[in-house]
Amino acid sequence: MKRAVLVALLLLVLAVLAAPFFAFGPDGGPLLTPGHLLEPRLAVERVRERLSARETVVYKWRDASGAWVYGEEPPAGVEAETVTVHSQTNVLPATPGQAD
Repeated sequence: MKRAVLVALLLLVLAVLAAPFFAFGPDGGPLLTPGHLLEPRLAVERVRERLSARETVVYKWRDASGAWVYGEEPPAGVEAETVTVHSQTNVLPATPGQAD
């Protein structure tokens, strides 16, 4: 019984350590690659960079039927509005606690 618990615990630890090599960041690439094992400091910086807040600029314009269209580049000769999209739109700041 003890052996089964130890094996299960070892497998859990290995899964946690391997997760960053299989988890995808915001740009679709893995958070870490095997090359990062040689430079742990750079690996930590890379994970922080990939998980940090980002802004993306897209354009919004109306097509011939009047429907809104969004894209990376507006068609030539079309008046387009710039829209900034924040990656952490749904993240709410913590509220301060009340004094007793």
